Amino acid sequence: MATDAELAAQAVDTLCSIGSADATSGLAAQARAVQWALDEAAFELGGGRYSAEQRRQLAEQLVALASALRAGPDKVVIDVSE
Repeated sequence: MATDAELAAQAVDTLCSIGSADATSGLAAQARAVQWALDEAAFELGGGRYSAEQRRQLAEQLVALASALRAGPDKVVIDVSE
């Protein structure tokens, strides 16, 4: 069974691949997916249940988010009135 973090990462990948996510919403979705992955990691690490492979995957997600943040739009504005 896929974890919430894995499902969120899949959703981000799908949105990006079909082009339905603009730069701002794609970046926000990616940040949320990493947040969920970090929440899961914090819980599992504390219980000694987080494998080396899971740590590697999380590190890759963090590097990808950092890269996206650096390359993202200069001005991020989310209009909540819509």
